[in-house]
Amino acid sequence: MINKNKKPAKIWGKEFISEAKKRGYIIKKPTKDEFDEFINFILVGKGKTGPVSVRISLKSRKKTNRKNRKPNDNWAWVELRTVDGQFGWLYGGSDLVVFELESSYVFVNRKRLLQYVNSNIDFDLPFVQNSWEAKYKIYQRDGKLDQITQVKMSNILSLENVYQWEKSNEES
Repeated sequence: MINKNKKPAKIWGKEFISEAKKRGYIIKKPTKDEFDEFINFILVGKGKTGPVSVRISLKSRKKTNRKNRKPNDNWAWVELRTVDGQFGWLYGGSDLVVFELESSYVFVNRKRLLQYVNSNIDFDLPFVQNSWEAKYKIYQRDGKLDQITQVKMSNILSLENVYQWEKSNEES
């Protein structure tokens, strides 16, 4: 028997997929090994000499701390270590990290973002105790091994070869 009260499952990244298709790209699912390397989608487009694919790590909008009610597009969370202490998505296998903002998607080269973080975070400072203190400092939750930091979105936007897709308002 079908439970009519159950909400349909939300497809993660559905809006991004729709935007990519509107722009003529093909979206492929990653293999399990690629997914384990923090790759959420393979974006395939037409290059001058044939198809070109790019490995994408998509980051949804986030709040800067648990007390905020709305996501904050002025700051982006960057994962250095996962909850089990392994290298986080910043060290993964994606070519591009795509940050979702309210009205656009920001595409940044993962290696350039890594260089920026390595140049602007003081890894010798002690971890901060609260998420709202994580701006250019490393935050680790109690009882977890994750290490995350916040980077100002305007600084990400100023990195070389960053580009944006404005979100369209129409449904596909």
